[in-house]
Amino acid sequence: MKQPNKEVDCMPTDLGDLQSGPIRPKLQVYPKTKFGNQNRAFSAVWYEYFDWLEYSIEKDAIFCYACRNFSTHSVEDTFVQKGFKNWKKISGSTGSGSSKRSKSKLALHAACKQHLINREKCNSYILSKKNGSVHAVLSTAHSEQIEKNRNYVKTLIDLILFLARQGLAYRGHLESKDSNNQGNFKELCNVMAKYNPTFATQYALQHTNYSSWKIQNELINCCSNTVLLNIISDIKDCGYFALMCDEARCFKEEQLALCVRYSKNLHIFERFVGFVDVSISQNAEALSSAILSFLDKHNILNVPIIAQSYDGANVMSGDHNGN
Repeated sequence: MKQPNKEVDCMPTDLGDLQSGPIRPKLQVYPKTKFGNQNRAFSAVWYEYFDWLEYSIEKDAIFCYACRNFSTHSVEDTFVQKGFKNWKKISGSTGSGSSKRSKSKLALHAACKQHLINREKCNSYILSKKNGSVHAVLSTAHSEQIEKNRNYVKTLIDLILFLARQGLAYRGHLESKDSNNQGNFKELCNVMAKYNPTFATQYALQHTNYSSWKIQNELINCCSNTVLLNIISDIKDCGYFALMCDEARCFKEEQLALCVRYSKNLHIFERFVGFVDVSISQNAEALSSAILSFLDKHNILNVPIIAQSYDGANVMSGDHNGN
């Protein structure tokens, strides 16, 4: 049975790893080995021609950093395990100048297929250390896109809140691009896109610019729910409130408008909190049931009501029914 080569099995300990990179010591004098009648040694000048080259002082031999650290297939073990130290052949045996180097052992190794693959792996690793891995780059790009989307939607919400505060209609009669007036919301978006390149990039998208009437309604509802939650929180902090109700007919529906009155930091606030559909019946029992259901839905049924106002509605006066 073939005995293991101790020189092959024992790797030098002074070579570079993935953290340090190739070890390329520059000595005043390198150890000399006799070849025939001449003493030859390694020269640091070869570092300039091959950036993957590294030298082991321990073995007085040169190795390939890329193949040694990134090889996954069997390659010649001269530059991986044994180390090359035949200084007579390092510069080739024929020719001169650049042609002489092209036939050197180093040049032959640099041109082999496996070395080129390992060099590519090495370069990719270096780039990943500098710029982050592919996963990290994709994750960063994904996070940046999420942030852009959030800022875009925040801008849309600000436009919606502006229209709500000014009491202006959102949509126009015709909102297509050919329309002379697309309505207040889309016209505001056009103005914003004119002066905000980041907003303009996303608003220019045909199918995902979040400006359709459905999205407008969703954003309005989100804003409404947020405002209502703040009002409910203030009522709970106050500990009591007054209730004001009035009916209003909208086409064929009868809507009960609910408002509340409460104090906060010695200031009085009157807030509209919602409509309740009471089209089926408007007697005292139906209206009181609708009011209690609304209060229970928003978790303020147990908060004391210290006053009630129904705009002169006889149906709600008295202990039980109107008189």
